[in-house]
Amino acid sequence: MKIARQTEKNTSPAPADVLKEIVRTYRKSQRKSLLRDVWASVKEARPYRFWQRILTYVRRFRMISFVVRILGYLFAILQTGTLVLLTTALFFIILPILTAVAAVLLTMAFLDVRKSRKRMEREIGERRVYVFFNLGNFGAETAAALAKGEDRICLSVSPYWLTAEGHRGNRFYLNVRREDEHFFLIRRYFFFHIRKKLLKSDRTVLVY
Repeated sequence: MKIARQTEKNTSPAPADVLKEIVRTYRKSQRKSLLRDVWASVKEARPYRFWQRILTYVRRFRMISFVVRILGYLFAILQTGTLVLLTTALFFIILPILTAVAAVLLTMAFLDVRKSRKRMEREIGERRVYVFFNLGNFGAETAAALAKGEDRICLSVSPYWLTAEGHRGNRFYLNVRREDEHFFLIRRYFFFHIRKKLLKSDRTVLVY
């Protein structure tokens, strides 16, 4: 498997930050299974990091003093009734709706995997495959230029599980969306699937 690394010149991030981002993306692409990717994504999510910061804060101070203080704050907020209304709306209305929508979309995506894989199998054929991660404006232009050739195809791995945001608009898609004639946007979980089924090491280049 060949690995090509790209960095943009004349951009604001420091070289150390760019290098960290490349390493983080490389490690993400090398995860062996979807479950490992899911667990790693959970640990990278803001709620999990916020919880870790809370635990760090708790370790620094005496537990009893911290708990008493927090209970006092919660009791004062409860007296206003605001927390009750927000909690009710969050846990009994908003979260169930969001969970149901996410479950339906992921189920549809799972059912569409076989169809999407056959589609990509036809599109890839004997072409050389360039897989891009974390495309910026420069990366998107590079991928679009590479995709002009008839002997190659470019895949951009979306960092989002459900969001439709892409390089050529926000059209809804399940597993794969055509951005140009030989340029496709694919979901992270779909990348893990086709990496095992379709991508051949001697004809695949990963671009970070």
